[in-house]
Amino acid sequence: MIDVPVLASMALGYLLSYLGDTAKVAADASKQVIGKKIAAWLEEKLAGKPEAAALEKLKQEPSSVTRRDYAKSALTVLLESDPGLRAELEKLLAEVGAAGPSIRQTATAGDGAKIIQVAGNNNSNTIG
Repeated sequence: MIDVPVLASMALGYLLSYLGDTAKVAADASKQVIGKKIAAWLEEKLAGKPEAAALEKLKQEPSSVTRRDYAKSALTVLLESDPGLRAELEKLLAEVGAAGPSIRQTATAGDGAKIIQVAGNNNSNTIG
Protein backbone atom coordinates (compact mmCIF):
# COMPACT_ATOMS: atom_id res chain seq x y z
CA MET A 1 0.00 0.00 0.00
CA ILE A 2 1.36 3.40 -1.01
CA ASP A 3 1.56 6.16 1.63
CA VAL A 4 -1.25 8.68 1.15
CA PRO A 5 0.97 11.75 0.57
CA VAL A 6 2.96 9.81 -2.04
CA LEU A 7 -0.26 8.62 -3.68
CA ALA A 8 -1.57 12.20 -3.83
CA SER A 9 1.73 13.40 -5.29
CA MET A 10 1.69 10.70 -7.95
CA ALA A 11 -1.86 11.54 -9.00
CA LEU A 12 -1.16 15.27 -9.11
CA GLY A 13 2.09 14.73 -11.01
CA TYR A 14 0.22 12.96 -13.80
CA LEU A 15 -2.56 15.54 -13.65
CA LEU A 16 -0.02 18.33 -14.11
CA SER A 17 1.40 16.58 -17.18
CA TYR A 18 -2.12 16.54 -18.64
CA LEU A 19 -2.59 20.22 -17.81
CA GLY A 20 0.57 20.93 -19.80
CA ASP A 21 2.83 21.98 -16.96
CA THR A 22 6.21 21.01 -18.33
CA ALA A 23 7.95 22.55 -15.33
CA LYS A 24 6.67 19.66 -13.21
CA VAL A 25 7.02 16.74 -15.60
CA ALA A 26 8.15 16.21 -19.17
CA ALA A 27 5.46 16.60 -21.80
CA ASP A 28 5.30 12.88 -22.46
CA ALA A 29 2.36 11.43 -24.39
CA SER A 30 1.91 8.44 -22.05
CA LYS A 31 1.94 10.70 -18.98
CA GLN A 32 -0.65 12.94 -20.61
CA VAL A 33 -2.92 9.94 -21.26
CA ILE A 34 -2.60 8.86 -17.64
CA GLY A 35 -3.11 12.47 -16.55
CA LYS A 36 -6.30 12.72 -18.56
CA LYS A 37 -7.71 9.59 -16.91
CA ILE A 38 -6.73 10.84 -13.46
CA ALA A 39 -8.24 14.26 -14.19
CA ALA A 40 -11.55 12.65 -15.14
CA TRP A 41 -11.45 10.41 -12.05
CA LEU A 42 -10.66 13.34 -9.73
CA GLU A 43 -13.42 15.49 -11.23
CA GLU A 44 -15.93 12.68 -10.74
CA LYS A 45 -14.85 11.80 -7.19
CA LEU A 46 -14.46 15.38 -5.97
CA ALA A 47 -17.72 16.66 -7.45
CA GLY A 48 -19.67 18.48 -4.77
CA LYS A 49 -16.89 18.14 -2.19
CA PRO A 50 -14.90 21.05 -0.72
CA GLU A 51 -11.67 19.54 -2.13
CA ALA A 52 -12.94 20.26 -5.65
CA ALA A 53 -12.03 23.93 -5.12
CA ALA A 54 -8.36 23.00 -4.74
CA LEU A 55 -8.46 21.08 -8.03
CA GLU A 56 -10.12 23.99 -9.83
CA LYS A 57 -7.53 26.44 -8.52
CA LEU A 58 -4.75 24.11 -9.68
CA LYS A 59 -6.30 23.92 -13.16
CA GLN A 60 -6.38 27.72 -13.36
CA GLU A 61 -2.70 28.06 -12.51
CA PRO A 62 -0.86 24.70 -12.65
CA SER A 63 2.58 26.30 -12.32
CA SER A 64 1.73 27.85 -8.93
CA VAL A 65 3.59 26.07 -6.14
CA THR A 66 1.01 27.36 -3.65
CA ARG A 67 -1.86 25.85 -5.64
CA ARG A 68 0.02 22.57 -6.04
CA ASP A 69 0.58 22.39 -2.29
CA TYR A 70 -3.07 23.27 -1.65
CA ALA A 71 -4.27 20.55 -4.04
CA LYS A 72 -1.89 17.96 -2.58
CA SER A 73 -2.96 18.82 0.96
CA ALA A 74 -6.67 18.67 0.10
CA LEU A 75 -6.30 15.37 -1.76
CA THR A 76 -4.17 13.88 1.02
CA VAL A 77 -6.75 14.78 3.69
CA LEU A 78 -9.56 13.35 1.56
CA LEU A 79 -7.71 10.09 0.86
CA GLU A 80 -6.77 9.69 4.53
CA SER A 81 -10.41 10.10 5.55
CA ASP A 82 -11.79 7.77 2.86
CA PRO A 83 -9.95 4.43 2.58
CA GLY A 84 -12.26 3.31 -0.22
CA LEU A 85 -11.34 6.30 -2.34
CA ARG A 86 -7.67 5.73 -1.56
CA ALA A 87 -7.96 2.11 -2.75
CA GLU A 88 -9.73 3.25 -5.93
CA LEU A 89 -6.96 5.74 -6.75
CA GLU A 90 -4.26 3.15 -6.08
CA LYS A 91 -6.08 0.71 -8.36
CA LEU A 92 -6.49 3.35 -11.07
CA LEU A 93 -2.78 4.19 -10.99
CA ALA A 94 -1.94 0.49 -11.25
CA GLU A 95 -4.40 0.00 -14.14
CA VAL A 96 -3.03 2.88 -16.19
CA GLY A 97 0.50 1.65 -15.67
CA ALA A 98 1.70 4.38 -13.36
CA ALA A 99 4.70 2.94 -11.58
CA GLY A 100 5.05 3.31 -7.86
CA PRO A 101 7.73 5.49 -6.38
CA SER A 102 11.22 4.75 -7.56
CA ILE A 103 14.48 5.15 -5.74
CA ARG A 104 17.82 5.81 -7.37
CA GLN A 105 21.10 6.01 -5.56
CA THR A 106 24.45 6.84 -7.11
CA ALA A 107 27.78 6.86 -5.29
CA THR A 108 31.31 7.38 -6.53
CA ALA A 109 34.38 6.99 -4.34
CA GLY A 110 37.41 9.23 -4.64
CA ASP A 111 38.61 12.75 -4.09
CA GLY A 112 35.87 15.32 -4.53
CA ALA A 113 33.23 12.63 -5.01
CA LYS A 114 29.60 13.72 -4.94
CA ILE A 115 26.79 11.44 -3.87
CA ILE A 116 23.13 11.75 -4.69
CA GLN A 117 20.10 9.81 -3.46
CA VAL A 118 16.71 10.42 -5.00
CA ALA A 119 13.30 9.06 -4.05
CA GLY A 120 10.02 9.67 -5.82
CA ASN A 121 8.86 10.04 -9.41
CA ASN A 122 9.61 12.36 -12.29
CA ASN A 123 12.92 13.56 -10.86
CA SER A 124 15.78 15.25 -12.67
CA ASN A 125 19.26 15.58 -11.21
CA THR A 126 22.45 17.38 -12.14
CA ILE A 127 25.69 17.05 -10.26
CA GLY A 128 28.08 19.77 -11.28
